Amino acid sequence: MMKLWSKSRRRSMLIATLVAVSLAFYRDSEKTRDLVEFVRLRDALFTTTVDSAAWHRTYLHAGSPENSTSGFRTDSPDRSARFLRSSGIDATVAVETSTSGTIDAIIAILKKLPGPGKNGCGTVRSLSDKIRSLALSSGYGCCSDFTKVFQVIASANGLAAREVLNSIHNFIEVWEPRETRWIFVDPQFGLLATDPDGTYLGAMQIARSARSHKVIKWIFISKGVAFADQWRAAHSLYASPIAWSEIRMPMGSDVVAQDAFDRRIRPLPRLPAQLIAYLTGARPTFARITLQSSVP
Repeated sequence: MMKLWSKSRRRSMLIATLVAVSLAFYRDSEKTRDLVEFVRLRDALFTTTVDSAAWHRTYLHAGSPENSTSGFRTDSPDRSARFLRSSGIDATVAVETSTSGTIDAIIAILKKLPGPGKNGCGTVRSLSDKIRSLALSSGYGCCSDFTKVFQVIASANGLAAREVLNSIHNFIEVWEPRETRWIFVDPQFGLLATDPDGTYLGAMQIARSARSHKVIKWIFISKGVAFADQWRAAHSLYASPIAWSEIRMPMGSDVVAQDAFDRRIRPLPRLPAQLIAYLTGARPTFARITLQSSVP
């Protein structure tokens, strides 16, 4: 009788199989810039669906300085600052946060970033190149590039920021320590949101308002984006109930640590490299809450 494979052997075979699968569709996805199949594979393997009660109990404060028990990984402000210094771009992206409130600091960071810029989603792989592309020029990039650049700049300036996704877009939430809650920020289009009374909203509050057709007041930060583009983004990406069939969140904002791993496997094609990063735990898994019926 054949001996059962060891755990390490099974894991190696799984990695080899997934790399082979990713290579099988790598050429077509690169030609068409269509990453749908990769995203489906990633979601099937590395996403955990939670109910609304578990979301509130475990994930609502994940990534906040007040809650370090959720398994959420972060880069320390010192590590983020050292990364910016080593990249030679710390002075360019520095903002004054010591005497300003969270909202003022968010706006200062948003103004460091250009508008959506030129097409080129996923073409810039290293974090330092993403920062140079977005913070130092009109650049190339998509929503996920903007969120990663915002995260490292926010971390270096003492703000806790995490990436969140609705059904069609990636954005940011920044922790407001005075009110102990998260505030929605779209770093690509320069958007914040409030309720009619002027209270800043987080992703869950925007989802609830959009799905119940309540008023959302959008704040447009001037950052080289045409007002018409900001308005279209607010309504197409967030104000429609269709955008909120689910909310997903990577269980980590340690983008500097992730970049360090990515640099070691950079010779590999992009999609196989990403799969290996997820398999080895170098990239965090996702938590997902479906909002098909109601928003908690």
